[in-house]
Amino acid sequence: MKLSKIILENKKIVERAELDISEHDINNLTEAITEKLQEYIDFGKPEVLLKIVKEAISELLVTN
Repeated sequence: MKLSKIILENKKIVERAELDISEHDINNLTEAITEKLQEYIDFGKPEVLLKIVKEAISELLVTN
């Protein structure tokens, strides 16, 4: 998956960035974010939180 970002100012490109992310990288990122959230939020069910975080990351990658 690729995550792309283009910033325009006055109809000119001022920044263009692209990040190529593998499924393995997404899984690692999901687990890291979930662990950090569990430190701050008493969610109770880590498997549900893991699924929520993975869906959020996947949605961001698709919409961007």
